[in-house]
Amino acid sequence: MQNSRQAYVNLALATVAFAVAFAPWSTISPLSHQIQADFTLDNTSIGLLIAVPTLLVRSCACRWNEL
Repeated sequence: MQNSRQAYVNLALATVAFAVAFAPWSTISPLSHQIQADFTLDNTSIGLLIAVPTLLVRSCACRWNEL
């Protein structure tokens, strides 16, 4: 019974971590063309703009899961 409860807790935490990691990407990605035009960024800068927040949030989520 305890293993089943722990499995549900792990599933819930993994779902929340995925949602938190996905949020920056889904927010910034659709706006990337407008941001590129406003700040005259090249394609590499736009790629970094999209990737870095996602990687940082995911890295924090992974560290949080290790605790």
